[in-house]
Amino acid sequence: ARRLCSPTDFALSNYAYMYVSTSCTTANRPNGGTSEYWARSAGTDASIACYVSNTGGIGTDGVNHTHYGVRPALHLAL
Repeated sequence: ARRLCSPTDFALSNYAYMYVSTSCTTANRPNGGTSEYWARSAGTDASIACYVSNTGGIGTDGVNHTHYGVRPALHLAL
């Protein structure tokens, strides 16, 4: 899935959590290893935000969760 994300070693050293499953792989971690990360979309109120799950699904959760990573979203007009 396009939304799957593997954490970097730097992210893991800063407490990002990695789910290891051979059913969720990326080019960087072909044996499994994906992370949840915050999306840029807001949730239903100031304490809720959208995130992408370790399987690529979309959900909402309280912003006090610290194990979600951050993934830059860039659109470059070349």
